[in-house]
Amino acid sequence: LSEEIFQKMFKPYSKLLKLNEDQSIHLQDWPKFDEKKINTELESEMHFTRDLIENVRALKEKNKIRLRWPNKRIIIEPKEEMPNLTFSEIVEKIGNVKELEIKESVELADNLVRAESKYYNIYLDISLNDNLIAERVVNDLIRTIQFSRKKDKFKVGEGIKLSIRASQEYLKGYIEQNKDIIADKVSALKFELTLGHFSKEAEGTFKRLNLCANKNCSASLKDNIILKLKNKAEIKCPYCNSVLKMDRINNIDFNFLRTD
Repeated sequence: LSEEIFQKMFKPYSKLLKLNEDQSIHLQDWPKFDEKKINTELESEMHFTRDLIENVRALKEKNKIRLRWPNKRIIIEPKEEMPNLTFSEIVEKIGNVKELEIKESVELADNLVRAESKYYNIYLDISLNDNLIAERVVNDLIRTIQFSRKKDKFKVGEGIKLSIRASQEYLKGYIEQNKDIIADKVSALKFELTLGHFSKEAEGTFKRLNLCANKNCSASLKDNIILKLKNKAEIKCPYCNSVLKMDRINNIDFNFLRTD
């Protein structure tokens, strides 16, 4: 990969970039660096930021929360000599949390889960509200539509006519309030949303997103779980641990076609 990048992006401009006019990247000199531009304080802050992100991810995984599902907040309880937190917005974005707070003392509560690090204790707020659940459902829906586009060889940015059917009124409401976001992410130039189901013989690309019936979970369920349920197996939701029944699974159906 490095060789290909060199051949296509650097070799044609060797003189301009003041590089040796060699045939391969492996014949180039090691780049020289200016020690005066090394910022050890900045490096320390970036290491600290990465450590925070890794702990947020670990807390999510331990508590069966997908990384793409948003959380309300994280709280950082500093210990002595904690580095400056310069890049809080990066932690929020990559960790997918809405807020980041720093408190000198935190009282553990039922909605907080904790991890300990050298310079701090970190608490993830796992409480949920309708907005967080809506974003959870919408993120899973967007990801599934994007995967279906790729599978059916749609080009990036190629416009589609998207139709969605939701089995529950609250699911329809989640999609309705995020309609513009969905349309933008999946390049839907036309968008139709109603209650109900599609026939699997619907024209174009068809997919059914199966969701846990527990409204406070609403996790999308993998096809192997649905197959086991159809075969009468006793299955619990891997995220909220509620018992799953095939006749109680919620659905979001979508169908899309290329626009004229």
